[in-house]
Amino acid sequence: MPKILEDARIRLISVARKQALTNGYPGMTIRSVAQECGYSVGTVYNYFRSKEQLLAEVMLEDWQQEVEEMKEKCRKASPAVALEAIYNGLSHFRSLYSSVFEDRSAQRSYALSDRPYHKILLEQLSAILEDVLKQNGLDNQSILPRFLAESLLTWEGKCPYEDLAMILNKLL
Repeated sequence: MPKILEDARIRLISVARKQALTNGYPGMTIRSVAQECGYSVGTVYNYFRSKEQLLAEVMLEDWQQEVEEMKEKCRKASPAVALEAIYNGLSHFRSLYSSVFEDRSAQRSYALSDRPYHKILLEQLSAILEDVLKQNGLDNQSILPRFLAESLLTWEGKCPYEDLAMILNKLL
């Protein structure tokens, strides 16, 4: 039976985050994370079955934090302010992990699972926007939060926010 170390999972995620953000996807390896933590490679595999799962856990934690920050910025905000806060949150997360998103080997590793993640992101952002629209008296348009969320996901990074805002704000 594998030996379970206290706080090992937290430490592994912390070191993996630091390495991924500093060295990019290729520079973060199971071996380098284990070495920096003072663990054996086998210990890392007791907690994560692959480099991809470890990095996914790192990114998930950061994404959840980004969502919480977006929710906070959108609380009691106008729809226009909320749209910009979400766009900026998406931009921040993408720039934080740009080395991962732009790495060909990382893209191949995550390519098969892209669609389910998009659906989850869409649902999270739609829920935030639904709350914003309700608090601003615009809750009678059931497709609008999902449409706005999809627009932000699709166009973030492809055009300046100001261009997108001109279109989206007309819907409100």
